Amino acid sequence: MRHARNFIALFTTLILVMGMSGYLWAGDMEAVNINTASEKELMQFEGIGKSKAVAIVKYRKEKGPFKKPGDIINVPGIGPKFFEQNKARITVGEAAKAVTPVKEVADKATQPVKEAADKAAQPVKEAADKAAQPVKEAAEKAVQPVKEAADKAAQPVKEAAEKADKPVKTVAGKVNINTASEKDLMQLHGIGKAKAVAIVKYREDKGSFKKPEDIKNVSGIGPKLFEQNRTLISVGEAAKSAEKNAEKKEAGKKEEPSGGKGWSR
Repeated sequence: MRHARNFIALFTTLILVMGMSGYLWAGDMEAVNINTASEKELMQFEGIGKSKAVAIVKYRKEKGPFKKPGDIINVPGIGPKFFEQNKARITVGEAAKAVTPVKEVADKATQPVKEAADKAAQPVKEAADKAAQPVKEAAEKAVQPVKEAADKAAQPVKEAAEKADKPVKTVAGKVNINTASEKDLMQLHGIGKAKAVAIVKYREDKGSFKKPEDIKNVSGIGPKLFEQNRTLISVGEAAKSAEKNAEKKEAGKKEEPSGGKGWSR
């Protein structure tokens, strides 16, 4: 009887030891470090097949170690549902928790260097600006006479252009049809390009207009058009003088003695 009780106690103890060993072994297997696990080890997770295991390994190679277990949901194809099912078994390892992003470390380390460089460069920049100022002033001073000379040289051209752009008018503000250009003539009522050309051609072929009314002799310009522009046109003083001289000459011929021929005979 005593042997039976000892056997039962030994058997119970063995069961407890084996159970505890199995529990510890199972617990050790359940904790999977997703930063170091192979594809085969990752496939121990519920819902992880070959393709998702490959995706996890690829993600950590490209993006770096997972900082916390929940980061696994950033892997394509792995969502919150998977994480909830396996979060008790996922670990990232102590080393990963201690990792600080390289960029943050680099920025923090280089910030004092950058500030020191900016501070050191400031006097150099100010000195360069100060040194360049006399050169800039000298250049502006040297350019000024050239600019003034250019403006002075351009003035006659500018005045001539402005003068050419204005109609040739008499004191009364009339267009002199003996000297006006085609552009000037086109300022008159009813005078377009074709009629302006005709006026210029007429005076070139026939000579100056003697009086304003002579413009009616130009083809295409009749009495109506003349009346519209009567107060706007002039022939100039030279043409008027020529007309008066012609009238005097004609009058002198009429006053010549009619018996001249008989006297010579």
